Amino acid sequence: MKKQLFLGILGLMMSAISLSAEAADVLIPECCSIGDKPVYAPISEIAFSFDGEVALAENARAQIVCEGKTVAVGTLSVSNYRGQKRTQGQAIIAFDNLLLPKGKDYRLEISAGAIVSVKDPGTMTEAINVDFSVPENLGKAVCGIENGATVESTHNIVFYFSTETEPVGKPTMTLYREGVAVRTVEAVVGWDWNLGQVYADFGANLHFEKGVRYSLVLPEGCASARLRSDITNVEEKVDFVGGYAEPIAPLNYVWCNLFDHHPDNGVLYDVSFYYDRAIVLSESPKMQVFDGKGQTLLKEVTPVVTEENRFWALTGNFEGMVIPESGCFIVIPEGTIVTAEGDVTVNRKSSTTVNVNTGMEEMGKSPVRCRVVGRQLLIEGVPSDSVYEVLTMDGKTVACGKVVSSSASAELPLQGVYVVRVSGISCKVAVF
Repeated sequence: MKKQLFLGILGLMMSAISLSAEAADVLIPECCSIGDKPVYAPISEIAFSFDGEVALAENARAQIVCEGKTVAVGTLSVSNYRGQKRTQGQAIIAFDNLLLPKGKDYRLEISAGAIVSVKDPGTMTEAINVDFSVPENLGKAVCGIENGATVESTHNIVFYFSTETEPVGKPTMTLYREGVAVRTVEAVVGWDWNLGQVYADFGANLHFEKGVRYSLVLPEGCASARLRSDITNVEEKVDFVGGYAEPIAPLNYVWCNLFDHHPDNGVLYDVSFYYDRAIVLSESPKMQVFDGKGQTLLKEVTPVVTEENRFWALTGNFEGMVIPESGCFIVIPEGTIVTAEGDVTVNRKSSTTVNVNTGMEEMGKSPVRCRVVGRQLLIEGVPSDSVYEVLTMDGKTVACGKVVSSSASAELPLQGVYVVRVSGISCKVAVF
């Protein structure tokens, strides 16, 4: 897009130009092409416009000063445009694509009497001083979403800059959910009409769960000024709260390899949980093993995610850990994994019982499955009209009922270990 350095905005720079003589004797510029905003490009020329034809004085001089020292001397020239109604004069100070150091303040100085009115040679400019700056960075961006706003859904989130921008390398942005990084997307950088923008394109309309806190972060150095690659952005961040009230499909596993492959010789090696949706690991993923009472952490490992026949497996290698006689619980903490596509969803905390001679071993011979997600007990693969009962470790019944359509669920009241009895099978589950 072709840009003109000269800005024809009437009277824009008058406050930045110092004139000391009476107005009747002084040639006053109508506007100037520098000083109204930071300079994000090399300087090739600076222009002043005047009402009427102008000429240069013999000893005209223009220079740029920084901290009291001359850093550049320009070449002065004039041109005059004669229209039907009036003549407009221009004084142009040319530089050789001047690249001034960033992060500094400068002053353009034009000597007194440098520019003269052709119509009235006794009218000329006094000393002209115009202050301007070359910024250290792109400055604070304006986000299309107000900080702290409630957002139900959006296809993208945009940060706007006051100058045209270009990408630095292949930039990305990171979306956080409750402080945990859950999605990294391309940061699309562009510009138009003297403005720049960087936006996160989610590829589809994302829904943000009601009441959940989100943040989008644009890292430092992702975008630069279009004509100065050394002037880049600072880190930008916008915080917002989800407002989508409809339920979002939970992220639950559909199978575990321990369901049909009980640990050999009472030891744990690879334990895999399978998901029917694409998943990725969060920033700090982990799988844990607690003792049979759900109180003592016995082992913690970092899992990996692999794709197997259109399912995604979350696998932790427990390196031959011996299962205690009292059994144990394998726990996937909340936020270990996140959906890789579509709405951003993390797993809720879940636990799976592993016993040496009972529990998972017995259930490996049966279609019945018991698992806990959050505080919700899920019983699956049970014949309809079967009766289930949930007891505390001291024998108190906390939930019971009939199975409908091969499954049942119950809300467990407190953290702790429970015994589930259904279809002649008993197993332990834990709420952490």
